[in-house]
Amino acid sequence: MYAPVLLGAEVVLNRTLLQSLENRPAVYEFSRIEGVEQYPAGCSATCYIGSSIQFCKRMQHYLGGRAQTNSLRCAIHNGVMVRWRYIEHCRVAEAKMIHSFIRHYGERPRHNRVTPALPDETCSRTAIQGGPKITV
Repeated sequence: MYAPVLLGAEVVLNRTLLQSLENRPAVYEFSRIEGVEQYPAGCSATCYIGSSIQFCKRMQHYLGGRAQTNSLRCAIHNGVMVRWRYIEHCRVAEAKMIHSFIRHYGERPRHNRVTPALPDETCSRTAIQGGPKITV
């Protein structure tokens, strides 16, 4: 089952929230405020899973309209909830959360462009190799 137990309570992503965020590594999840996304194996409000070494700065970019894709920019503009966890090895946590989501719903979250390799897979993305074991 996809269980983002690593993350805290959901809050609306807005400029007021930025005042309470820290600029340190974090993994985060965006969910639709209204409605759900249809996936092959069910429905979920989750539309994006990400990570950032500088979490507060990343959220500032999103609120400034600088998301990676037009679809993610549109989702943020329409309003999303965010929950996160500060964690040193955020890329590893992100990869594990996305793979857990895929196992549960049949595909990656709607606005994620790529599926990162898991740390124990052979890949060229050495930045996510190593780190602590995270169970999701």
